[in-house]
Amino acid sequence: MDFDKRLNDHIEGVKNYLKVISILLDSRGLMHDSTKKSDEEYNYYKMANSVNRNDFKTYEEYLDYVKPTLNKGLKHHYENNRHHPEYHKNGVDDMNLVDILEMVADWKISIEQNGKNVEEEIQYNFKKYNISEQLQKIILNTYKYIDDLINEE
Repeated sequence: MDFDKRLNDHIEGVKNYLKVISILLDSRGLMHDSTKKSDEEYNYYKMANSVNRNDFKTYEEYLDYVKPTLNKGLKHHYENNRHHPEYHKNGVDDMNLVDILEMVADWKISIEQNGKNVEEEIQYNFKKYNISEQLQKIILNTYKYIDDLINEE
């Protein structure tokens, strides 16, 4: 195979592979947390949402308080949403990059919506899910990259 054909095939192959990833991410965005609207989850999340997170110093304290209310809803949610480490037998170790990207977006928006310190809450999640130092750096680099792009506008 000549170089030009091989180069063009390579470029086209990468483009197609990235297109599949893009479609998967778009689909995840459209379906994200849709189970929270289901009968198995909605009322539990609504009750928990009535508790003001700002009354707690950390997300962990808030979770400890609302968890008895949320447990049934969370069980269903984790069983049906692969962007949560709890969905997988071996947590983050069994996740793929699409799962991780959705998880990372979920963390960032949830933390920002609740007015919490992004860095502190992300460090909490790293510890909670035993995320390797290398993956931590990749996640933080991704946040910075996206934030920098958003702030350029």
